[in-house]
Amino acid sequence: QQQQQQQPKPKPTQPAKPDLWKELKETHNIFAGLPGKVPTYVINLDTDTAQLARVQADAAAAQLQFSRFKAVQGDTIDLTALQKSNILAQNPDIPNPRVLGKALSYLVLAERMLSSNPDARHMLVLEDSAFIPSDFVDRLESLIARSGSELVEYGIISLDCSSVAAACATTNTGSGPLFPLNSECPVQTGGLLISRSGAQVLNTQMLPVAASIEKQLQQKIGKDLRVYCARVPLLTSARSKAKGRDNAEL
Repeated sequence: QQQQQQQPKPKPTQPAKPDLWKELKETHNIFAGLPGKVPTYVINLDTDTAQLARVQADAAAAQLQFSRFKAVQGDTIDLTALQKSNILAQNPDIPNPRVLGKALSYLVLAERMLSSNPDARHMLVLEDSAFIPSDFVDRLESLIARSGSELVEYGIISLDCSSVAAACATTNTGSGPLFPLNSECPVQTGGLLISRSGAQVLNTQMLPVAASIEKQLQQKIGKDLRVYCARVPLLTSARSKAKGRDNAEL
């Protein structure tokens, strides 16, 4: 009698690993398809209702339309799970949960721009700590017009470089509306005009998160990313507003 061939035992099915990055993107996907040349988003935590109200008042006075982006809350995320999913580095240089949440918020926004806003050449990302002057829209449109067609090639433009300009005196030359940052210059967030090329860098080269969004951007300057500053700041930080100065970091 021929021995019956033994059938291989089926391998036990493994439960699918949770896609935490997909979950983050879906949780914070609030793109509203805003009209206008530059879709604008304000990063805001659910708990920061007072700051949102103040930004809404500023934006209304400036006739600026924006969509609120629900900020990633860094203190409610399972850090071990983030590391296992390669979203967070094993030994990150991140001092507190807000810094982590802020970095993840920028990365989610970049991904959503690329996947959900294919016609947008740029997006404007504001933090809710920024004060928006009443003439902001006119000044932003003037900056874009003066920068010409090459603006699309710029990775990221910081709109409040008041504290950066002094540290980057060697690059802050000329009379144009922008000046470039080098790898020695700190990147100041608060208001960033991000091109599609800049969003590509954020989307493909910033995971796992190893440091603050400012440090990670600075590390990419001159390698994979071009970062520019508006020579005349378009925004004022909360700290400098409180002190009556325009030279404090956000």
